[in-house]
Amino acid sequence: MMVGLWLKFIIAAAIVVFSGYRLCIYAEKIAQITKIDRTFIGLILLAVVTSLPELAVAISATKIGALDLAVGDLFGSNLFNLTIVGIIWLVFMKRPKLLSFESTHFMSAGISILLIALAAMGIVFYNLVSAGAGYSNFLVDVESALILVIYIVGVYLVFYSEKGKVTQYAAKPGGRSPSLKLRGTALRSLGEGGRGQSARAWSKFLLYSIILVGSAIYLSGLGDRIARIPVGGVALGGTFVGSLFVAVTTSLPEMAVALSAVKLGFIDMALGDIFGSNMFNMAIISIADLCLGRRIILSAISGEHLFTVLFVLISTALVLASLVYRSKRKAPALAWDSVSILFVFVLANLVNYFLRYLKVQ
Repeated sequence: MMVGLWLKFIIAAAIVVFSGYRLCIYAEKIAQITKIDRTFIGLILLAVVTSLPELAVAISATKIGALDLAVGDLFGSNLFNLTIVGIIWLVFMKRPKLLSFESTHFMSAGISILLIALAAMGIVFYNLVSAGAGYSNFLVDVESALILVIYIVGVYLVFYSEKGKVTQYAAKPGGRSPSLKLRGTALRSLGEGGRGQSARAWSKFLLYSIILVGSAIYLSGLGDRIARIPVGGVALGGTFVGSLFVAVTTSLPEMAVALSAVKLGFIDMALGDIFGSNMFNMAIISIADLCLGRRIILSAISGEHLFTVLFVLISTALVLASLVYRSKRKAPALAWDSVSILFVFVLANLVNYFLRYLKVQ
């Protein structure tokens, strides 16, 4: 029975990854047809599209009461998204184009740090300071509302600061746009523009959105069941399962987009997608609160998530340091930054795994 459960999880995860990948392709095609600004594509459109699995898992897990699984997926996804940068250094370390990037990424990274720090403050307040404050008379709690407002303001600030820089890409050799052409052949197969092609792009986009959301909902149910599986006499737990298995699965679309973007030489688009996704993941907390009604999700989850938050903050700092380091000099694949980023990811999940035993003592 356990083997069958894991097999279903792998199949559902594969469908999530495939549909997320196809969503990115059609999102790019829609952007071409509608003439959406390229900066908007990286920071908003692709970031939101690749975060749809996290959104679907958070909503469905919240509905079935698997709150630790929902929040664990969000924090764990942020951690894995940052780990993608370490993977990029390993795979594409010889590319000179990786040595330059837009300074705006420091702003988006800073905003993501602020958002996850606010979420951590909410966990500390509701679980350690005011354990009885589990309900609110507001539609959305003040903490969640603040996260949502800062996300919207942050997106505007980053987008506005990038607005004047978009035209510089037109001067690149060959006149290649910095749009994320995940697969040139896949996009060309969509045909040229036109009303018919636009309708087809939108219909395919909606189709894969439905497939992705449905698979993610099914995945969250499987994740909740896996969290109950005892290992060493102790259940795996929603915090560990959400922060590792579900988080990695729902972050694979971001990985596919980022690696494809860097392969085409668009490091800024890849970083924009990673930091944009991390910002949007925190905004999902507000949506989860809406699904709970009057209950506040940050007041009903385990304090163990604070460890994951800490590792996310450490990983973000390492990623920012690695960007400065590699912009100054060309570094090998196994430089201190790539090794440190990957080490933090492994260490975070080891800590979450062994924290299970402390809960039963």
